[in-house]
Formats: sequence, C-alpha cells, structure tokens
Amino acid sequence: IPRHRVAGWVSAAHVHVSSPDGWAVFILGPVELARATGYTRRELAHLEEIVNRHEPEFLGRWHAYFDR
Repeated sequence: IPRHRVAGWVSAAHVHVSSPDGWAVFILGPVELARATGYTRRELAHLEEIVNRHEPEFLGRWHAYFDR
C-alpha cells in the first residue's frame, strides 16, 4: 500500500474514492496518492487524473465544510 505523508494525511485535505474493486485516498494540494488497495496502477493513474481535474472544486468544498 503506497503511503505518502502518512503522518499528516488524516488532517490534510483529501478525498476518498471507492468502488466494488477497491478504495483510495488522495491528498489535495498537490494531488498525491496516500493509500490504496484493490486498484491496478493504471486505474490509480486514471483516478489521479480525475482528482487533479476536479481538485479546485474538492478543495473549495473541503474548506467550506472544515473551515467553518
């Protein structure tokens, strides 16, 4: 299981991705895979592209919810 910035990923802005095949957590700002299981490298690369594309929206919603 890839782990990056593990010590702070729980408190960092992040998104969860899940499906019947597996799950992943991506840290935002910049996008980085924190943990994953069940997905191939190709699937993770595709998911990371999607998270990158929508990162501004994800960060906006994260801050709107957690910075209240």
